[in-house]
Amino acid sequence: MKYDSAISFLSTQNVLIKDIVILFVLGLLLNGCSSTKSVSLRSDSQESLDKINRSVSKRTSHIKLTSTKTFTGKGVHVEKDSTFWWDAETESTRYSVATSQIKSIFSQKRNTLKGLGYGLLIGAATGASLGALAGADCNDDDEVCFPRSGLALVGTIAFGSVSGLIGLVSGALTKTTESYRFEQTDKNP
Repeated sequence: MKYDSAISFLSTQNVLIKDIVILFVLGLLLNGCSSTKSVSLRSDSQESLDKINRSVSKRTSHIKLTSTKTFTGKGVHVEKDSTFWWDAETESTRYSVATSQIKSIFSQKRNTLKGLGYGLLIGAATGASLGALAGADCNDDDEVCFPRSGLALVGTIAFGSVSGLIGLVSGALTKTTESYRFEQTDKNP
């Protein structure tokens, strides 16, 4: 790429800044998603309960009872017949209720690594694409030339780093809520 082409590439910085802002907002939106999983007390296998336990046992969770009373607990453990947890504030009081009295359990987690991953992936792909498009096929007689492969590598590193950092921050600021709703079923078919 000749000198004048390099200057025209640099004049596109405003467009690139807009793209970075759009990627940042997209990252916030992607990381802010929540998931809801329904659980049927009548038909769930122990595998499903184990999955719930792995998800909520190490985080502070909110347990909502069918009586509309809500508890905040740690170390939540769900079995088919009973559910127990430790009080989140004191961690010395243990609560236990029949699982049929549980309406829902939800917990939140930060998306720091997820944001970093999305940021790196989106930024590296964008940087490689822009670098490859801005580069040129160089000849031996060119005084100043920016080869496609070189600019693609620079774009990958530069955009990947910046977007990865943006994704890391946005992931640390956002949370995903996992909510398990317990469907009450009749005991008699």
